Amino acid sequence: MANRKGVKVKRRRDVQIKKVKKYISKHIYSFVCGGALLLVLLIVIAVAIGISLHKTVNANSDSANNAGTQKTETKKDSKKEDKRDLTAPVISGTADKTFTLGDKIAYLSGITATDDVDGEVDVEVDKSAVDTDTPGTYEVTYKAVDAAGNVATKTANITIEKPAPVAGTYQALAEEILGNITTSSMSTGQKLRAIFDYAHNKIGYTGTPYDGSNWENEALLALTELKKSDYTGGDCFTYTSVDKALLEALGVKTMWLENENSPTGDHAWLLVDAGTGWYHFDSTRMRSGFSCFMKTDAEIQAYLDQGNYNYVRTVSKYPATPTTPYTY
Repeated sequence: MANRKGVKVKRRRDVQIKKVKKYISKHIYSFVCGGALLLVLLIVIAVAIGISLHKTVNANSDSANNAGTQKTETKKDSKKEDKRDLTAPVISGTADKTFTLGDKIAYLSGITATDDVDGEVDVEVDKSAVDTDTPGTYEVTYKAVDAAGNVATKTANITIEKPAPVAGTYQALAEEILGNITTSSMSTGQKLRAIFDYAHNKIGYTGTPYDGSNWENEALLALTELKKSDYTGGDCFTYTSVDKALLEALGVKTMWLENENSPTGDHAWLLVDAGTGWYHFDSTRMRSGFSCFMKTDAEIQAYLDQGNYNYVRTVSKYPATPTTPYTY
């Protein structure tokens, strides 16, 4: 009996030991499997993190590279614009030029400007310093501007000179013209009127004489142009010079007068004596419409009393005119 009890106890213990071993084995297996899974999971996570980091680095690198490329391209564009903007036009054809009193000056004749981008561009000239009525040398400035606003300028000198003395004399021309505008059947008064009308109608008032200093040279230049073109221009000096030349060709005495201290500027005219006394003679075209053909002192004074200044003078310095108006 004792042995059987012992055997049962042993068997029971063996069974419990087996259960324990089985339990332990089962949990060890579960632990091992769980650990393995955890390890695999950790590896997967690590790989995923590595891939993500790799992508981020590449993305940053690519972004940096792109930014660098963009910057370089921008620089290239900027350089191209700078090159275009910094080039000013080139002005050609400027030169120092000389003209004679009375000449028409074409300041822009032969002057051009070209731009490397815009091609031909306009040229402006600043001639404000030039006084065409006074001999001298004056500076003019040429300017050209392209579409980008680049400015080019050039300067040149314009010289105004008095006309050179002309060979020959005015007398022959005056006699020839007088023969064309008068006839032997005319009275002296009619011939005087023909001279006045010729100069008054054939000379246009431009305000600029040919010479302006020597009446004989002025008469020669004006009469030469009148013979050639049947018309010319000038100022009171031109009218009076032509009057004097034609009147002398007629054999009439003349005396040159110039106004004194007039607020409207200088003016020249004649006193003439055709055998009946001295009269004022001036074929100049007057803005007021006044016709100064053989006028007495009283008629001139009446004109001055209206507020005009062309015949201001010291009366006592000159011979007095008749008191009655001229008739013919």
